[in-house]
Amino acid sequence: MMRSISGDIARWGRSRRWDDGSALGLRERTGPALALHDGIAAASTGRGATPKKARLPGSSPLAPARCNLPVAPRGEPGGGVWEIDGPVIKPRAPVVNAGERAMIRTIHVPTAGVAAAALWWCSATLSAQIPTAPASASSQTQPARQTRRAQQGQATRGPAAVDDRLATPTGHEVNVSVGSYTYVEPNALRISIHGTKLGGEYTGTVSLDKRQHWFAQANVRGTIGNVTYTGWCSPWLITPSSASPNGYELDVGDASACSETGDKDWYLEGRALVGKDLIGHAWALSPYTGLGFRHLSNGTTDTAGYRTENYLYLPFGATARTEIASHRVLSFNLEYDRLIHGWQKTRDSELGGGSVPATTTAPDFTIDGFTDISFAQHGGWALRASAKYQVTTHWSVAPYYIRWSVSASPVNYETVAFTVNNVTAHEQLGAYEPWNVTNEFGVNLGLHFK
Repeated sequence: MMRSISGDIARWGRSRRWDDGSALGLRERTGPALALHDGIAAASTGRGATPKKARLPGSSPLAPARCNLPVAPRGEPGGGVWEIDGPVIKPRAPVVNAGERAMIRTIHVPTAGVAAAALWWCSATLSAQIPTAPASASSQTQPARQTRRAQQGQATRGPAAVDDRLATPTGHEVNVSVGSYTYVEPNALRISIHGTKLGGEYTGTVSLDKRQHWFAQANVRGTIGNVTYTGWCSPWLITPSSASPNGYELDVGDASACSETGDKDWYLEGRALVGKDLIGHAWALSPYTGLGFRHLSNGTTDTAGYRTENYLYLPFGATARTEIASHRVLSFNLEYDRLIHGWQKTRDSELGGGSVPATTTAPDFTIDGFTDISFAQHGGWALRASAKYQVTTHWSVAPYYIRWSVSASPVNYETVAFTVNNVTAHEQLGAYEPWNVTNEFGVNLGLHFK
């Protein structure tokens, strides 16, 4: 971009260039399951383990009563009992003598409701088969139910704990960051704006569906710092023109290197995200998407907020998590952002005017002022990458990298007023926002709490 400095030169800057769930399946299994017999409740503690037996009061272990669901009578083809083993229901399992082991094809049932219904049915059938003590049938099933619940808790405690550690943590996280910021227009007249920035970030996460591991996040991040401009400056000049009311048109001379320090630069970013945890044995993958908005403000030494940018974009990302030593979680994040639309505004009206002394080829003149100019940006993308290590239960450290690449904008125009020999003329100047790249490197220190 070109702007007035001390009234008599223009600076090429960052703003523009002048231009004219669980699966249903089958498995083979051997070994005892939870089987209900008259007087015995047998619960398996694992594949091939010896079942624990609890003697029910008022019964004999030698007269088994079968817990029959819709099966044929014992001894007929297809006869047998239904046995319940964890989340598995074994249909039409053949009745075997003590000590025998049968290969049984089982069906995984993903709901605990089926198991509960089967237990209720077993209770009813056991009551019908023991006429001598019908009132105690309900009490006979109670120890088996308690054994069943204990077995379920023992079987699920380990996987659930793994799920909790590898799933996207719910609650709140705040962090502070320090990083390097560099904005570059990599053109013939290359300019850069660079410096160290401090940042802060907040992320709130809630579970949308604990069973299916859906989650939603709200994220706000901001950085601020004083930066240095390194680029090019050109002097204002006028050349004769018969089409101008004052006989001259405004132009710029040859560019020379220049710099400026102490420019205030900051941005604020907000994102709404939704994602799902896909949890395996050792790794979890959490893809997500949503909507993001980024506001950037770049100032000069005398004009805060001289140039602003707003980006609306779509993020597509994924986080991979695993456990390492001491049950600490290490995660890696990669995200691609697609720019939907960008709005850029340069407030040249804030620069005011200035006087330019006479030369051997032109009289002195004054620049009275500029109008503001805006640009629309339609192409661009960002790439984000980070790695987070859980130092303690609540504290984490995360190096990060962010890169934005935004395409050149269409040409737009602003108006400048200048006076020569007490005659004021207005001239339109064309400009565009050039292709630009921003790189950020830094490290976050985060605190997580519920």
